[in-house]
Amino acid sequence: MFTNSILLAQWQKTTVPFGGIVNCVYEKGDTVLAGTSQHGGFFFSPDGGDNWVSRKILDDYPAVQTIEMHNDTLFVGSNQGISFSTNFGETWSKANINMTAIYQFNFLNNFAYAGTSSGLYKSIDHGLNWERIDTTLTQYAITSVEIKDSCIFSGTWMNGLFRSTDHGVTWTPVNNGLTQPFIRNMLIDGDDIFVGTASGGLFLSTDNGENWVQKNNGLYNWFINDLEKNENFLYVGTWDGVYISDDNGDNWNKIVNGLIDTEIRALSVDDSILYAATSGHGIFKSDYLGTEWTEKNNGLAGLEISALVTLDGKIIAGTDMGGVFVSSLTNLSWTPCNDGLPVKWITSMVALGNTIVAGNDGIYTSKDYGQNWNEASTGLTSHQIDAMLTLENKIFIGTFDGVFMSEDTAKNWTNVSNGLTDLFIQSLSCSNGNLFTGPAGVGIFMSTDTAKTWINISNDLLSSATVSAILAIDTCIYAGTRGYGVLITKDYGQSWTMMNNGLNIMGELSINSLNHVGDTIIAGTEKGMFVFNNEDSTWHKDFSKNSNKLNIKSTEIDSIAISTIYNNNYYLYVGTKNSDIWIKKLRNALSVSNENLIIGSEENSTVSFNITSNTNWLITNIPSWLNVNFESGTGNKEITITAEENSNESLRSDTLIVTSEGVESKKVVVTQQGNITGLINLGINTIYIYPNPTNNLINIKNLDANSRITITNLQGISIIDNECKDYFDLSSFNAGIYLVKIKFNNSVIVKKVIKY
Repeated sequence: MFTNSILLAQWQKTTVPFGGIVNCVYEKGDTVLAGTSQHGGFFFSPDGGDNWVSRKILDDYPAVQTIEMHNDTLFVGSNQGISFSTNFGETWSKANINMTAIYQFNFLNNFAYAGTSSGLYKSIDHGLNWERIDTTLTQYAITSVEIKDSCIFSGTWMNGLFRSTDHGVTWTPVNNGLTQPFIRNMLIDGDDIFVGTASGGLFLSTDNGENWVQKNNGLYNWFINDLEKNENFLYVGTWDGVYISDDNGDNWNKIVNGLIDTEIRALSVDDSILYAATSGHGIFKSDYLGTEWTEKNNGLAGLEISALVTLDGKIIAGTDMGGVFVSSLTNLSWTPCNDGLPVKWITSMVALGNTIVAGNDGIYTSKDYGQNWNEASTGLTSHQIDAMLTLENKIFIGTFDGVFMSEDTAKNWTNVSNGLTDLFIQSLSCSNGNLFTGPAGVGIFMSTDTAKTWINISNDLLSSATVSAILAIDTCIYAGTRGYGVLITKDYGQSWTMMNNGLNIMGELSINSLNHVGDTIIAGTEKGMFVFNNEDSTWHKDFSKNSNKLNIKSTEIDSIAISTIYNNNYYLYVGTKNSDIWIKKLRNALSVSNENLIIGSEENSTVSFNITSNTNWLITNIPSWLNVNFESGTGNKEITITAEENSNESLRSDTLIVTSEGVESKKVVVTQQGNITGLINLGINTIYIYPNPTNNLINIKNLDANSRITITNLQGISIIDNECKDYFDLSSFNAGIYLVKIKFNNSVIVKKVIKY
């Protein structure tokens, strides 16, 4: 526990490099609109994509699936239904429709149509109210809607294309020659009707849908995610980039120069500008020929922060589609670090020693803060990793094939799932040496023997719940679920109790992460972060009430979906589903990289050490013969010490004191060697001992054959006794000062040697 030293620091927000999954893009002059799949939601750019701002839709950030303009009214289909705006999203109205999967809009005279996951919907009052057209199409997912003259065409997922000539009352299948029934999109240009399919490529009809011919010459990927056309060119977006045709689809050329993400989800084009929405790197912009693509993501936040760890003053963030990003804590600037990762979907991470372990397509490790990654999946029978934790020197992971354990820092893995009745593992936790796991839909299992065997500790409350997060503290186990909120047991599962007071709506009852600060429990939900107040047994967003003075005002984070919460005892990190990481300092930290330093005897000899801190610090007790480059500072800093010449043969040393408020001071002992270290005048010859200081070997030059050598530590214990050699290996001995005694005739000479 460290609650007594918690500071009342404010939240600090940092955003990992912008981008992410963009589902749709719409442009009208310099105004560009984008919809992301994460909770950043709807984005607005007034300057051709150079800068983006996120705009709430009715006090929320839904996942936006489609955007369309009609008569100066903006229509947005999201996972919360249909919303519309007349001022580019500054204010919104909500449509009356009981549907949350909206794929496409289209308009005919005063009628509006929406393709949804359960049929076609129609509005006759400018989008305010919607009713499903009760036809045979109600059993189909309508992925695209296009209108030609008085005909409505509806593309379905799995059942091909349908046509209606009576405003949707009756429908006729029109699939002659259309060999792929999974319709992704349509485009109508005069008498030409183009249909993009999943895996079948592009089809064209010139007779109102009666017959279709395939148009795939030059297309290397036949999954057509979007179709666009300007006056002279036809464009398709595929999982393999953007293609252009100047002959109405007869031939295609790939245009991906500068397009670092070729998984294209949507396109938008006018006579001069082409925009591409990607599956992980946001928006790209080019001229209409696709000559060269430029990333346009400043402010466009669409990545989910899926995992967080810290190591040596660095923050390592895993994301759902952007891979790994690394930043120093003192200078929050993010760098992508994905060399060696096969995909950029990070599910979980831990740090063990100097190794970062990440769940990707299997397990990957890095020993250089993410700069390089190497696969470490030996023994795994599933490469889908959903959970990860460390217990002493062991790593445990949850996969689609049970729990696996590694005892050699991820080099080899062993399945440890004996007793688990479901092997789809989504959560892991540990306390007092006990392990807890949450398989999908069967509650919680516990192991008391380091995962050799598992027993079910669920009751009826948990038996059918999907446990998405587990937090174990002493004998209390907290289970975060999808839709059932949080449950607690204090007797290892003999009884479970719901603790949902204050979690009032479905999004708040969907728990993504659980953590704690001292005895205070924190939950990350789809509707923001909540803190449990033990005094009134209620979850709060604004929390500063309990006796340990913990002050967490999570309304500063708003109602954004929280994906992960990480506590390293000094900072609380909260990762969201819109690229943001919120950081709150809990207490001061101070450490030094080396507490014993050795410096040369020459003038201006130098030696360095690092201060790792999250607050102000001061170096005191600096002797007159030493200078430091920084006597005070904030955060992490490399300290360089410069010495005056030591003209004496003897060593000298002093102790620097590094202090900071609220934490234990650190001592750094600096020892300077003598000026003639290594020279011994013994009789006729001068004997040399070198190198000194040394990390392994010392050599003794001009030693007489009758000499005997003994080496002791400062406590007088002999480590090498009565030998006559001209070299000795000290590599296996501890760092410190040793005495070399050389006996010759009746003389004894003693010399200090420094082992570092």
